[in-house]
Amino acid sequence: MKYRVLILTLFFTVTMLSQKKDSLEIVQLLKEDYSTLQTFDISKHKERCTNNYLLSEDGNILRMDDEAVL
Repeated sequence: MKYRVLILTLFFTVTMLSQKKDSLEIVQLLKEDYSTLQTFDISKHKERCTNNYLLSEDGNILRMDDEAVL
């Protein structure tokens, strides 16, 4: 019984740590992407986005090509 509790505790700890790492990577990616938008570097912005990227802004839904025109 002790070993089951130990294994479950280790499993949950590893799971929580990996989720935190993923969250930190997402936040870092967003910070880098926002910096490309400040300098109007659309090519780097496109590299960081997926093919199904959509932006919802002021009630409008924009695709990557629509956003590049702005």
